[in-house]
Amino acid sequence: MALGINIRPAIPGDEIALSVVGSATFLESYSETIPGPALIAHCRDQHAPEIYKAYITSNDPKSGCWLAESTATKAPIGYAVTSSVEAPTEGQPTDIE
Repeated sequence: MALGINIRPAIPGDEIALSVVGSATFLESYSETIPGPALIAHCRDQHAPEIYKAYITSNDPKSGCWLAESTATKAPIGYAVTSSVEAPTEGQPTDIE
């Protein structure tokens, strides 16, 4: 069976799915290079549902969230977030990250 993927804009109520996928992605990407306690703290603080809810409900036109789901099961399998450039990153006023 081929894996089907649906990517859609995140809506209020998706913040928990985004938190889980964001944390899982971060853990998979950085578990070899960031010490355990710091890794856990980052996931707790930067991938909390409230963080994603703020992106979803933001009035900032540079802010957005998308959720990738399996078409067969509706399980969250990926995500994307855009926002205004935040310190310590330097950028131009029109940049997004």
